[in-house]
Amino acid sequence: MVPFATTYSWPSDPRASRVHALGKLGGLEIVGAPDFQMGVTNKSEEFLAKFPLGKVPALETADGFRLAESGAMAYYAAAAGNKADQLLGTDAQTKAKIMEWAFFADSELSANCMPIFVMCVVKMYAPDENRYNSCITNIERALGKIEATLAKGNGKYLVGDKLTYADLMVFSPLFFAGGSVLDAEMRKSAPTVFSYLENLAAIPEIKETFGQALPSDQFSRPYSCEMPQNSAEARAGESLQVNCFVRSYQDFKDCGKKVRDGLRRETKVLCEHLKPSQAALYRVPTFKCTSFQEDGGLFEEENHKNFARGDFYPVELGRILKGTSYQTLIKLGWGDSSTAWMAFDLMSETFVALKICTRLSPEADRQEDCQRRMSIHANPKHPGYPFINHTRPVEPIRRPGGPTRSKPSSEIIPNDERHACLVQKPMWRYWATVYSSPCWRNHHLRRGTKQLLFALDYLHTECGLVHGNVCEANVGYRVPLDETIVRETLGLIKTLPSRTTAARAYVKTVTARDCTDFTLYRSTRFDEKKLGKTTDFCKVLLGSFGQTRVAYEVWDPEGTPKSMYMAPEVLLGLEVTFAADVWNLGLMLWKLWRREYLINGSLDCDGDNPILHWNSTSHMASIVSKIGPPPKDMLERGRFSGRYFTPEGLLY
Repeated sequence: MVPFATTYSWPSDPRASRVHALGKLGGLEIVGAPDFQMGVTNKSEEFLAKFPLGKVPALETADGFRLAESGAMAYYAAAAGNKADQLLGTDAQTKAKIMEWAFFADSELSANCMPIFVMCVVKMYAPDENRYNSCITNIERALGKIEATLAKGNGKYLVGDKLTYADLMVFSPLFFAGGSVLDAEMRKSAPTVFSYLENLAAIPEIKETFGQALPSDQFSRPYSCEMPQNSAEARAGESLQVNCFVRSYQDFKDCGKKVRDGLRRETKVLCEHLKPSQAALYRVPTFKCTSFQEDGGLFEEENHKNFARGDFYPVELGRILKGTSYQTLIKLGWGDSSTAWMAFDLMSETFVALKICTRLSPEADRQEDCQRRMSIHANPKHPGYPFINHTRPVEPIRRPGGPTRSKPSSEIIPNDERHACLVQKPMWRYWATVYSSPCWRNHHLRRGTKQLLFALDYLHTECGLVHGNVCEANVGYRVPLDETIVRETLGLIKTLPSRTTAARAYVKTVTARDCTDFTLYRSTRFDEKKLGKTTDFCKVLLGSFGQTRVAYEVWDPEGTPKSMYMAPEVLLGLEVTFAADVWNLGLMLWKLWRREYLINGSLDCDGDNPILHWNSTSHMASIVSKIGPPPKDMLERGRFSGRYFTPEGLLY
């Protein structure tokens, strides 16, 4: 029999457990997705097509109805079952009282129990003593309200004389926090609450879902935010083998929780007392970087006018980016508004490419908006969907030691410390370099052109977006992410794991400059001979969506990167339509086929890099020389026509 609904979340998620319990009480079969992996499943294209924000828990019924907010999921499970009247009430006052407790559970209990668990049990965030104390105070106050309500009533249920939706909503976070937050003092101050929890935990449907309740005398003391300072302290008292920190982390290891940045001395001390299988969970990255250059020459992004202003994020190779699970390995390249890095995702055990944007970068905002729109309108059935190199944004990362004086623990990152970070599968062979390779033939160009047309049709018809920068530098192929291939092509050497180091540690000699506050690295080039043996030229990918915008907007050519393929409507200040991408594609194909530019906006410069001499006036003159002047109505509608043409329609 097909289950009524399926939930997606990590195994012990109390928010999903209460949905299952409410389903059992109402006679509904609600099951958890058997192969769900946190950080992997909810970031997959298939999952995002159903739940665009990638949030968990999420619910999907057999008929395709979907919810992605835990409170709404629990309410739906209660309302859809055969005990809806009992669980949700029948009159307006009872319903309102039940919902009051439901909101109370989320705002007063879950909102204060979860930060303590994340800081002191999972160790995903840096300890914050002030927040810890604030949460404990709020929990004690909330327990006082529950104690007073139960004392006035029958002591068994919060609303009325039967089990309701309110009881499940309150029980869930308190049961979840029982082993890491609630202590003996809290039990003494609220004895009725703990008796109430034990009675609820004994109800068969709840017991089957949440598991065995903790005995009354084993509620643990609240956790301190401090880790053991030395080995003797670590060994003192309760054994680490039965410590709630280790036990809880073991419970959550299959969920794919992100590994906290800065696994420093405290984790090393802890790893000394864990079994090798447990120590492997704590990845302390090691990365040796040698061959520092001191010749005084400018290094890559040092040539950029905004480098001295500190716009570029100071990545440190081998470290885990704060708030993520990505260990940076190699610098892939840089641009005016970002740097690109090869990284290893400790959560999904795969290699990824990171694009870290500069501070105050408009391209970062455009690309995040673009990816959000592409997620909302995702259609995997479209023939052009596989030819898009889909990018997923992660939470913005804070610049270390940012220029402002905001507190590091602030939840809102100021704009001048905020760096957008985008994750995608690496594209290693671009048309800009591969078209001159002896293993690339003209039939690859013909096949790739057809696939690019499918990709553009997907962007235009499904997403309503104009790519805006279709060029050989943004079209390429994906190389299989086999670990051996990655190591060989990048020159990485895998070291043996130890009890206190990462399960995968890599050593690489790179060229770098040791600056005052950070290290500046030179990009690593790939071994083209080894890549040529592994590249599949059957499937192209269109990437780089930094210039992508919604159709029918007016672009400023001065704020658009220099390009020999820039469409005339961009130069003239007209509404840019999907035809601009077709113009870009046509000029790019001419360049790849004939080895020369059809439209040359660099005053016919014959240098190695003519784009350096490009300007919009020369580009427009080249267009007019090839196809003639634009129609008069086009010039009249253009906001920037006066930059290039006289009122009579002649070039200046």
